[in-house]
Amino acid sequence: MQVKNTVVPIVGESSNGQPYPVGSGVLLEFGNARWLVSAAHVLDEADHNTIYIPGKSGPIPLEGDFTKSKAPDAGRYDDLIDLGFLNMDKIGASISNDYIFLPEWMISVDHATESGRNYLFLGFPHKAVKVRKDQRKIRSRPHSYEAKGVELERYSSMGLDPKIHIAISFDAKRAKNENGQIEVPKDQHGTSGGGVWIGEPRSEADQVLIPMLVGIIIEHRASEKVLLATKIVPLLKHMRCK
Repeated sequence: MQVKNTVVPIVGESSNGQPYPVGSGVLLEFGNARWLVSAAHVLDEADHNTIYIPGKSGPIPLEGDFTKSKAPDAGRYDDLIDLGFLNMDKIGASISNDYIFLPEWMISVDHATESGRNYLFLGFPHKAVKVRKDQRKIRSRPHSYEAKGVELERYSSMGLDPKIHIAISFDAKRAKNENGQIEVPKDQHGTSGGGVWIGEPRSEADQVLIPMLVGIIIEHRASEKVLLATKIVPLLKHMRCK
């Protein structure tokens, strides 16, 4: 399967009915249920406006009880976990013709952050989501970026924990579109909520790599030239209790 089909753009609708790009999300199966996972600050948009996933036959509204990491007193900007999820069992069937739910066996629950490991970040930058406001049509293309994890020594200086976070060096000139072509987005706004994968061999004797989901993108730190993700494990613990 292609993991890009499990990553979705999340779009908002303003009070006057105009669509606008918000962020990204990942569809997955876990604990005999279907879920949308994303960055908490992306799902916060539902507090103000309707948010939805664009489908071939029309928008698929994201409705229900969102579970999100608690924002610090200073605000969501200081939330270093920044994860959230929504149960999709009631609307999963309406999305199956457009997207795929990542099976549970392709989720890594025990990945240790590595500085020399290749990570693939996949999401929908705002500039890759084209909105025809006059017709309310959405065209979107996922962008991927692959790079090695930054040195573990850098985490503390950035206020991060490698037990919780994954950070990779980012150079926009190496970002690729869904066809594998270099296509430089103006910025990474909108990538938040997308997925982070590593390649794992199917067996010790097999060199074929299987993509395994390890994290959710939460931030582009332009000043430090890194893309940042939170590992998927904190979400899974809460989802198991739902």
